[in-house]
Amino acid sequence: AICLCMILFNLSYTTILRRSDKRLKKSGEKLMEEIRRQLVRLAHGEPVQTGHKEKMRRVLGRVKNLLALNQVLEQTDRKILAAYLQEMQDVLQQLAEVYLRRNNLQAAFFSWFFARYAIWEYGHGDKMENCIIGYVRKDDFYCKVNGMRALCSFAAPAAVERALELQDRSG
Repeated sequence: AICLCMILFNLSYTTILRRSDKRLKKSGEKLMEEIRRQLVRLAHGEPVQTGHKEKMRRVLGRVKNLLALNQVLEQTDRKILAAYLQEMQDVLQQLAEVYLRRNNLQAAFFSWFFARYAIWEYGHGDKMENCIIGYVRKDDFYCKVNGMRALCSFAAPAAVERALELQDRSG
């Protein structure tokens, strides 16, 4: 009886996982198409739609959607990529604050993503600098490393120095 229950449980669990994988793939493809539409708008000199920013605030709070965004951005022309990220600065700022409160794995992924696509102009992001220093304060090694990478790419030297001092104190 116990063996039969275990077999039934495993079969139902496998079925559920397959369905969720299909849903994840489908929603990832929809997200990628939405982002591509906005990239085409930028390529034609049009701004990103305001509804797109609101949608990205909601959906990029999930790591799988951040992965989908990364896939699209990897295939994007650098000039269009820079324009898109510039348009999305306020969204990325909010996401940085959201992921900072998440578990270390999710926070580490976002800090990697941010370090890879950091687009703030040098010295023009005090609020963002403080948020990224929060990643450097986390216990996770990858959060610290990627937080430092992000700071070095856009922050004022004083913010990098402050982060290094925090590192020295925490060991």
